[in-house]
Amino acid sequence: MKKLLTFLIVLVGFTVFGISSEASANTYDSSSKESLIENDEAFKKAVELGLVDLKSNGQIIYLGDETSLDVSAVLYSEFLEKINSANFLIELGVASVDEEYNVTLLSSEETASVIYENDKKLISNEISKQRTIDSIVTPSAIDPGLPTRGI
Repeated sequence: MKKLLTFLIVLVGFTVFGISSEASANTYDSSSKESLIENDEAFKKAVELGLVDLKSNGQIIYLGDETSLDVSAVLYSEFLEKINSANFLIELGVASVDEEYNVTLLSSEETASVIYENDKKLISNEISKQRTIDSIVTPSAIDPGLPTRGI
C-alpha cells in the first residue's frame, strides 16, 4: 500500500511540473532525463540573480522573497510550489539537481527501483519497531503484589 501511495505521489510530481501525460505512461523513454523546471521563467530569473542555492542534501533553497523576482503573486506562488515539489522528489531520491540548478527525474525503471528499496527499508523498520515493542510489553506482565478490588 505504501509503495502504491509513494508511486502515486511521484506521478503527481510529474504533473505538477507540466510533464505530459504521455511521459507518465509506459511510453516514457527511460534513457532520457526530463528537466522539471527548465521552462519556469521565475526560476530562471532567481538563478540569474543568485537567489537559488542547494542544501547539503541536494534540495533547493530560495534565498529571496516575492519582491526579489518582480513577478505576480500567482507566478510567485507557483514558483514556490514547484520548488517544494522538486524538493519532495529529491527527498524521495527520484530527482536530482545539477550544478546549473536543472532538476531532472530518474528514468521510470530507476524510479521504480528507488521506490521499491525505500519500501523495503520502511517495512524492515516497522518490523524492528514492532519487535522492540513486543519485547518490552508482554500481556502477562501484571504486578501480582497489587491489592485486588472487589468488583
